Amino acid sequence: MDSPAVVPPPAVILIEDIVRPDQPFHQHIDHVYFTRSLHQVDFAHPIPHGPSHWFTAEELAESFSLPAPDGTLVPVAEDVRLLGLRALIAAQQEP
Repeated sequence: MDSPAVVPPPAVILIEDIVRPDQPFHQHIDHVYFTRSLHQVDFAHPIPHGPSHWFTAEELAESFSLPAPDGTLVPVAEDVRLLGLRALIAAQQEP
C-alpha cells in the first residue's frame, strides 16, 4: 500500500485580522507556498480575473503603490511585496 503524500511546510503562515463593516470581525489563515510551473508560462496572456502585471525583484525591492479600480493609488502591503521578493530569490537559487 502506498503511503500518503506529504505536503512540505509553507514558506510562511499568515494570520490576518479581517475588519470590514459588512462582516463580523474574523481572521484568515493564509498558508503561503512558492511554486514553479511545470510548463512554459505565457506572461502576456490575460488572466481570467482582470489585468495583471508581473514584477521583477528590482521592482519588489522598493515600496510602491498600484491603482485601485477607482484609480486611486493604494500602497502594496509590505508582507505581500516581501513574500514576492522571497519567492523570486528562492526560484533563482533552485536548480
